[in-house]
Amino acid sequence: MKRFPALLMAILVIGALALPAGAAPEPAQSYDLDDETNTTASFTSEPQVGTNVPFFLDGTATEYSCEGTPEAQCERVFLAVRGLTDTEIADNPTITDTVNVTVVIDNYSVPVADFDLRVYHSDVDGNIYDQAGDQSGNNPGDAESVWASTKTTAANPVKYLMVEVVVFASPGSTYDMDIRVS
Repeated sequence: MKRFPALLMAILVIGALALPAGAAPEPAQSYDLDDETNTTASFTSEPQVGTNVPFFLDGTATEYSCEGTPEAQCERVFLAVRGLTDTEIADNPTITDTVNVTVVIDNYSVPVADFDLRVYHSDVDGNIYDQAGDQSGNNPGDAESVWASTKTTAANPVKYLMVEVVVFASPGSTYDMDIRVS
């Protein structure tokens, strides 16, 4: 995917900024959602600063690790998604349900900011296991959107997901995130 030359301006600004090194960040937000009554969540992020340096050095962004450093900066959102009610489970102890989750980020406060978006399966403690759906890596300034699904069962009516917003190149932009469960 091609990145616009305007991204270079953001890189110059970001290059002058520094963030302390650290481990993967704690989730900035945490939501308990279900596919019947509590189906949406929205928030505006804090300013995000970072540049995905490996992409600019060798043209790839593979094996990206969210480390909390300027070149591996991200923000995480933890989701506990309930697919089955206690009544549904009582009525049918072998019931299953597929829960769909859509996440969109847009309305960047800095128009040249570039974010990528991913969703992972996780456990109740927020440990990430594998990618839960697609990922989005659009051009600077464009909205990012991902869709994921997870299967709940009577034995495990709540599944856990971690949304990761990768700061590809941002000189301090905020974004709006909207989450929808169906």
